[in-house]
Amino acid sequence: MPTIQEQDSQRMGMIVARSPDGKYDFTHGELLDALNQVVNKDNWKVKIDTIIPLEGDPERQIAAIKEAVKFICGCEAAVNYTYDSTLSKPIVSVMAPGYYICAGA
Repeated sequence: MPTIQEQDSQRMGMIVARSPDGKYDFTHGELLDALNQVVNKDNWKVKIDTIIPLEGDPERQIAAIKEAVKFICGCEAAVNYTYDSTLSKPIVSVMAPGYYICAGA
């Protein structure tokens, strides 16, 4: 029988979501990583309202953020993509009601 740590490791590597266009599949671990980029570090269940720089493939990162918020928080995220000439990077603003609102807590 697998240990709890082995079960957690297996779950993190399981594909649990797909972008609406079918272009990207996401593992549970990828969704947690994406969510951790945008949630309040003190309480992930509160409203999301942040701006973050994008690294790597912006399209995949945006899709991961949207799917993470939907899969884990149960709500839709409004994501606005732009380019920050000061940072010389693409950035996104992410807003969502958060888990508490969506769960009715």
